[in-house]
Amino acid sequence: MNRSKITTSAPLFLVAASLVSTAQAQEAPTSSYNTDTVVVTGTRKSAAIGDLAGNDTVIGLKELTFSAPIQPNELLNQTPGVIVEKNAGVEHFTAIRSPAFNGQEGAASFLYLEDGVPMRAAGFAEINALAEANMEQAGSVEIMRGPGSALYGSNAMHGMLNIIPRDPSVSLTNELDVTGGYVAGGLMNGQERVMGTTSGTIDKLGLRISAEELHEDGWRVGTRLDQQKWVERSIWRGVDDTITTTFSGERLDERSGSYVVGADSYRVNALAAANAIPQAYRLSSAVRLMTRWQHDVSDTLQISVTPYTRNVNSDFLINFQPTHAIQKNYHTSGGLQLAAYQALDGGHQIIFGADLEYTDGFYSEYQPIVLTSAPTKGWHYNLGATSAVAAPYVHSEWQLLEHTKATLGARLESTTYNYTNNLPVASSGLYKDIASRSDSFLIATPKFGLVQQWSPSLANYLNLSMGSRAPQVTDLYELQTQQSFGVVKPEKVQNAEVGARGNLGPLAFDADAYWMTKDHYFFRNVAGFNVSNGKTWHRGVELQVTAPLSQGFDLGLATSYSLHTYEFNDKQTGTNVTSNVTKNSLMPNAPREQADLRLGYAFYQGARAELEWQLVGPYVADQANMHAYGGYNLFNLRAEFPVTEQITLHGRIANLTNVKYAERATVTTTGASEYFPGQPLTVYTGVTVKF
Repeated sequence: MNRSKITTSAPLFLVAASLVSTAQAQEAPTSSYNTDTVVVTGTRKSAAIGDLAGNDTVIGLKELTFSAPIQPNELLNQTPGVIVEKNAGVEHFTAIRSPAFNGQEGAASFLYLEDGVPMRAAGFAEINALAEANMEQAGSVEIMRGPGSALYGSNAMHGMLNIIPRDPSVSLTNELDVTGGYVAGGLMNGQERVMGTTSGTIDKLGLRISAEELHEDGWRVGTRLDQQKWVERSIWRGVDDTITTTFSGERLDERSGSYVVGADSYRVNALAAANAIPQAYRLSSAVRLMTRWQHDVSDTLQISVTPYTRNVNSDFLINFQPTHAIQKNYHTSGGLQLAAYQALDGGHQIIFGADLEYTDGFYSEYQPIVLTSAPTKGWHYNLGATSAVAAPYVHSEWQLLEHTKATLGARLESTTYNYTNNLPVASSGLYKDIASRSDSFLIATPKFGLVQQWSPSLANYLNLSMGSRAPQVTDLYELQTQQSFGVVKPEKVQNAEVGARGNLGPLAFDADAYWMTKDHYFFRNVAGFNVSNGKTWHRGVELQVTAPLSQGFDLGLATSYSLHTYEFNDKQTGTNVTSNVTKNSLMPNAPREQADLRLGYAFYQGARAELEWQLVGPYVADQANMHAYGGYNLFNLRAEFPVTEQITLHGRIANLTNVKYAERATVTTTGASEYFPGQPLTVYTGVTVKF
C-alpha cells in the first residue's frame, strides 16, 4: 500500500492562523483554555489550570447543556486527540492519543472517573464503560491526555476522563428536558429522552437529584436501546469540614448491531441498515456510592478521606466474534482514597496519600449452539477472581522562582489477583482452562513537571511522566489453547510533553506536542498466541483555540496531528498476512488528522446557533498496512432559543449533509472489510422547562 495515499496535504493547525487574524478586541467567549480556569482532576482538589504541568480540557456546564449529547462521541470528539467511534446503541471504541483500541486494550488504556473515583475496578475494565456515566447531566467533564499525575494508577496511560457531577443549587430549582430524535432513511427512527433535575440547599446541606430515561428504536435492523441513569449528589459544608456524597447508577437493555461486511458496504443504504446478528443483546447495570470528607486541620493542612463502593453486572451475546457466545461478568468492589494536603512557606505544597481497593468478580462465556468455523459449543471459561490493590503516592509542587513552579511525584502500586477456575483443568477446542493460581504485580510510576508563567495570560509547561497498568483479569485467565500463562507483564508508557497555554488578546489557546513509547504491549495475535513484549510509539501535536469574532460570531477549534506505529515484529503465515506486525508500520484505526471546528452565532436575547465541522482523517485498516479507509467529514448544526426565562427550545441536526461514512473500518485476516456504519442525517428537537 502506498502510505502517501492515507495522508492529507497539510495538518489543520493552519486554521489557527486565521483565528488569530480575525479575532476582534472584545470579550472572549467562555473558554476552557484560560489560565484561571479551575480544574480538579490533577490533584483531586480545585486548582487553576495555569498551574497544571500538562494538558487539561474542561467542558463546562454551559457547553454541556448547549451540546446536549445523547452519546459520549457527540461531546468528546470536540476535544483534540480524542476520537470515540460509535456503533449501534451505547457500544463504542475510544482513542485518546492512541488508535481506537478494541478488546481489553481498549478497556484498560484509559481511566474513567466519576468525581475522581474510578468507575470500574482496576483489572475489571469495560470497553463501553463511558456509557455508564451520566455525562449528559454532569456539571463538567475534564479530559487529560496522556498519563495522569501520581494520584492515579492503573489504566491512566493514554488518557483520563473525569465526569464531575453537577453541584446542588443555593435556591430550590427544578428542570425538565424532553428531546425527540428522527433518523432520516432509517428502518426504525424513533428516539425519546427525558431528563430531569431538582436541587436546593437547606442550612448547610445542599442536594441535587438528576435522572434520565432514554429510548431509541435503532435505524439498523433489530437494534433498540432502553437506558436509565441517575445521580444523587449532596454537599454538607461546615466551618472546617466539607462532606460530598455521590450516589449514581445506570441500567441498560440493548439490542446490538454487528459489523456490516463487504467492501464499501456502508455506502449502500440497505447494507448499512442490515444487522447480521439481530438476536444480539447487551444487559448491564451499575451502582456507585462515594463520600469525600475534607477536613481543614489548620490553615496549611487539609486531609481528605474518600470511601467508595461499586457493583457492576453485564450480560451480552457476543456479536463481534464468530462464537455467538453469551458472556456474563460482574464485580463488587470497595476502596478508600486517603490524602493529606500540606501547604508550605514559599508557595510549596506536598500531597501524601494512598489508594486501597478490594474487588470480587466473576467471568463466564458459554456458547449455546454449534456453528461452522467457530469454537466448540459449551463453556469457554467460567472463573472467579479477586484483586487487592495498595498504592501509596506523593505529589509535590515547588515554587522555584516567582513565576516558575516544578511538580515532582511518584506512585508505587501493588496488585494481587487470586484466580479460581470453576471448570476442569483442560483444553477444549479453542480454549484452555488452567488451574487456580495467584499473580502479583508491582508498578512504580514517577512524574516530573515544570510550569513557567511568563505573564498572567501566558505559560509554558513541561511534563515527563510514566503510566502503567497491571494486566486485566481477562488478559491473564481467559486463555486460548496456544496461549501461555504467567508471562504477561504490566504495560508501561513513557511520556514527554511540552506545551503553551494562555490568551493572545481575546484569543484563548492551548497547544502541545508529545512523545510516548509503550513497553510490554500485550495483544493476542490471530494464531492464538500471547504477544506480551510488544512496543509501540505515539507522537503528535494538539491545539485548541477559542476566539470571538465581530457581529456576535465566535470560533472554536480542536485539532491534532499524530502518528502511532509498531516498534516490533510479529509475522504470520498462510492467509493471515493482513495481521503481520512490522517495525515502523502504522497501527490500524489511528487517523493522523482529527479536527473539530465550530462557528457560533449569538443572536436575539440569548439565542445561539452553531455550525460544526468534524474531520477524521484516513487510516490503515489492518496491521500489515495493506488496506486503508479514507476517513470522513461531518457537519452538524445545533441551536437553542430561550422563549422565556423558564422555557428554552433547542434542536440539532447531526450529519447535516447526510454523508455515508463508517465510524470504524477494519479488515479481517481473510481480507474481508468490516464497518460500523455511521448514522444518517438525524434531527433532534427538544424543550427545557425550569420551574
